[in-house]
Amino acid sequence: MDYEVKKLKKEDVVLSDWAFEAQQRGEQPISLCDFFCRALSGYLVEDITGKKGTYNYLFTDSNRLYLYLKEAETYFGKLRKRVKDQTFLAQMIKNSIEIPRQFNHQSDKAMPFLNDPAITNERLAELWKDMDERFTRVIPWFWYPWYLSKENVVTDDVKKQLEKYRAEIEKIVDFDEALLTIVFPLKKTGFQLEQTEMYGLVEIAERSPDFKNDPAFRAKAEEYLKKYDWLTTFILTPVLPMTMEQLIERVTRATRENFKENYLTQKEVNEKNSRTAEKIMEIVQSDSALVADIGYSRELAYVLTAGIEEAYIATSKYLKLMQMAAERMGISFIDMKYLLSKEVYKTLRGEMTLPEGELAERRKGFVMMILSGQQYAIYGDEGHAMSAWIDTALNQVDTSITELKGQIACKGNATGRVKLATTPTEAHDLKEGEILVCPMTNPDYVPAMKRSAAIVTDEGGLLSHAAIMSREFGKPCVIATKIATKLFKNGDMIEVDAEKGIVKIIK
Repeated sequence: MDYEVKKLKKEDVVLSDWAFEAQQRGEQPISLCDFFCRALSGYLVEDITGKKGTYNYLFTDSNRLYLYLKEAETYFGKLRKRVKDQTFLAQMIKNSIEIPRQFNHQSDKAMPFLNDPAITNERLAELWKDMDERFTRVIPWFWYPWYLSKENVVTDDVKKQLEKYRAEIEKIVDFDEALLTIVFPLKKTGFQLEQTEMYGLVEIAERSPDFKNDPAFRAKAEEYLKKYDWLTTFILTPVLPMTMEQLIERVTRATRENFKENYLTQKEVNEKNSRTAEKIMEIVQSDSALVADIGYSRELAYVLTAGIEEAYIATSKYLKLMQMAAERMGISFIDMKYLLSKEVYKTLRGEMTLPEGELAERRKGFVMMILSGQQYAIYGDEGHAMSAWIDTALNQVDTSITELKGQIACKGNATGRVKLATTPTEAHDLKEGEILVCPMTNPDYVPAMKRSAAIVTDEGGLLSHAAIMSREFGKPCVIATKIATKLFKNGDMIEVDAEKGIVKIIK
């Protein structure tokens, strides 16, 4: 682990070469960007083309990600073509869950060592190196299914083939609604299964005034935490798993927000949609090509979320490794997010010591870039200033716009005030009836999604987390607006017309 990171200079960033791609759904600290740079440069091109090659990317301290225009068009254009081969598509879908799952299994093997207080620094360093190698192999598999979903690569084929059955389908349901229903995954992800477990906890809480001390509740809560404590974490960032106290707070809130009634309504809607999907499948059952594409869409929707879940679970276990490393290095757990992976490894081995004041500098801000296989970074006031310069230049929005067009993810209409949440933490205080406006969603957005009157995202496709969960909750949802988080402000009164895919400012 002796890779070089050069100091980034302003002239190294040619703004015309770059474009905004995404706002990270959680914190994107220096440590995570370091992993991302090396993973994308090391594996992304090879997985798509079968040949070695580097991939360029840029990260700012505002949790934004920027793609290298010409390169992205080349490689993801190749991916789009290659998935026309069903054998390749099937392998991509399989790897999107299997590779993160292998990483999760490996994290289990590390746990006995991490529970040994007498473990040596050298052994900790080796565990860190092993985690680094495995995690960098997983990371590109966040990008592939996300891209295929965002660009509706598979669902567009389903829609095109479904057209010839439009007349028969519209005797049952609206055509667009049929498409949304037919690509909904058959397998349930952890995010969906968690709702059933929460229902059981809320049931006990509603009939037991002192539920937090109720033995039945405590036993069920312990089981819940064994399965879902990772829901409050983010990928390999120093945020600890859910505690019993946090779960009790969630359950208390759920009892105030009619969770049970909403859950039962959602269940009815899902059952109705399942019956509708079965009827549509009866219509198209003799069309083997369409049936196959529907199957791929459903599987892609499942692995898009399930693969991320596996990574969440695995990295939540490795937080123990981060805690122990921080303690041995004499820094706070939270400061781990400011270190490069190689710095953790070398410090544990006694091969280096961070310069005095370096962590304080890195807390101020940064930009990190991978370009032609070379990694660059700049920290401190200079880094924060460069981050602001890049973000301002590459995120210009016409503020005179009052109406956005996006893609319908769940039909319906709603009017309400905007709750802008570029990170899940900002969504925690969303009030009942407000409209959630965010880049895209992840597990920690789910409580806010349930309280919202509607959901609007910058990004996503029909198979995205926002699309799946909005339909699960029966919330009007418009995705892929591109600039909603840049245009709307907290408190704006907006109308979400998820029948037409239009979001507009009323006041």
